Amino acid sequence: MKRDYLGDSYDAVKRLWQQVLADSAPLYAELRFLPPELQADFTRLTGIPILPAKPSAAFSILNDPDIGIRLPDAKIQSESREHISISTILRQLQERAPHCIVIFDQSDYRNSGL
Repeated sequence: MKRDYLGDSYDAVKRLWQQVLADSAPLYAELRFLPPELQADFTRLTGIPILPAKPSAAFSILNDPDIGIRLPDAKIQSESREHISISTILRQLQERAPHCIVIFDQSDYRNSGL
């Protein structure tokens, strides 16, 4: 998340996801994708709080990397605020057991032959 994009139309979509999941499994944002100086503003705009260490009830996770999901065969497999790997998503499912995971992906792999 970059300050220049905070409050754009994509944040409106994230707020919609938050509203859809609110009654069954509230949506929480994965901390690593939000710089500390933007966390409060992000939560105020989207209604999505930061994921606590141990949510008290059913919950969902929003992964919001700047770009998206790292392809399995990508030469560089490192994660950062720009990318999340499939193995990390699987680990979230296994270790955290969320109701669902929402991943905001802005990458353009549609022409990659996958």
